[in-house]
Amino acid sequence: MKIRLDKNLIIHPFAGIECSGSEPSLRMASQCINPGGVLVVVGLGPNNDVSIPLISLATSEIDIRAIFLYANCYPTALDL
Repeated sequence: MKIRLDKNLIIHPFAGIECSGSEPSLRMASQCINPGGVLVVVGLGPNNDVSIPLISLATSEIDIRAIFLYANCYPTALDL
């Protein structure tokens, strides 16, 4: 997914926070991050296993950080 500000400008954020726990949302978030960026996953969905594009993330050198619980973790996630 690309964020379009207008027809000539496309930006990718250097950091993203995925908080829904859904696999499609995690996959989309992983595709939005700028190479060398950080993806923070806050909370997990009902499944223990999720499918993410690992090779794409590795070649883009995207850092994935995760936390299991939701309570009081947004300030910490934002600091990452």
